Amino acid sequence: MCAESAKICARSRRHSIDDLLSEIHTRAQQYYFSEQIAELAYQALIKEARLTPKPGLVDSTNNGSHQDMSLSTFEQSAIALRPFFTQFVLMGIETTNLPDSHILSKIRPLGLQAEQAMFVATNQVNTHKGAIFAFGLVCTALGRHFSRWQNKMMSSPSFEISQDTTGISLISETVARFTQGITDELKNYSKNQPLTAGITLYQQYGFTGARGEAEKGFPLVQQAVVFILSQAESEMRWYWALLYLMANNNDTNIVHRGGINGLQFIQDEAHKRLGNAKNLQNANALMASLREFDDDCIARNLSPGGSADLLALTIFFLSLLYC
Repeated sequence: MCAESAKICARSRRHSIDDLLSEIHTRAQQYYFSEQIAELAYQALIKEARLTPKPGLVDSTNNGSHQDMSLSTFEQSAIALRPFFTQFVLMGIETTNLPDSHILSKIRPLGLQAEQAMFVATNQVNTHKGAIFAFGLVCTALGRHFSRWQNKMMSSPSFEISQDTTGISLISETVARFTQGITDELKNYSKNQPLTAGITLYQQYGFTGARGEAEKGFPLVQQAVVFILSQAESEMRWYWALLYLMANNNDTNIVHRGGINGLQFIQDEAHKRLGNAKNLQNANALMASLREFDDDCIARNLSPGGSADLLALTIFFLSLLYC
């Protein structure tokens, strides 16, 4: 409640019983909210991993274009990451009074801890590095907004995300402020530092990858959410969302594996399938088309991992609307 030692406060009876009960209630609310968000994030990762079929990606049928991971690997990774989502939300609550520009440096150590937990769970396989980055930022933003709501609306029974996309836009704009200037790390890269895959792709094609998407407030994810909401409610909507993201995302995972031609192939094929009315109306036709696409991706060793991360975030955002 204050900066003083609890023993000193107890002896001097500095805080009233009402103050103590209020503080307990506030902290309980914060932890409960953090756990709710962490569970939604975990379920989004699991739903994305189990969605089948997914072109070039690990699912319940095959390992896509990957030899070092399986569905079980992704599930174990998601389990390991769940506690960190709670911590990201709590970090957002704790840092609510800090300037937006200070947040990224505050949560980076927690992100690195989450990565290490992932590597331990997967035997050093990178399953969710991109998701840790995206979900860490979003969970922190949610914590920040919850804390500010709590300070203003202590008498309100619950914190709710707007039932339209306004709330999602608000969270995304907060992430954009957190990450303002993050792509400068690509633009101002020192020649004395070792080249990473992300730096190389930026230098060759100008692609900013996950950094750029976050810095802009996840525009592709917001567009995917609007696209899904414009369609009739159906379990097929997650496949439509994946195709939408694959068609529009300059996925650096694909470029790293198959060059610019590989990216063009993925985007063209996704556009073609999304534009086929039969795929939007007939589940059997869509499944057959996706299995064919999966075979083609595996044959070319292409994996749209960046789009998979964005799909998980899309699932998460939609779950916020309906929770």
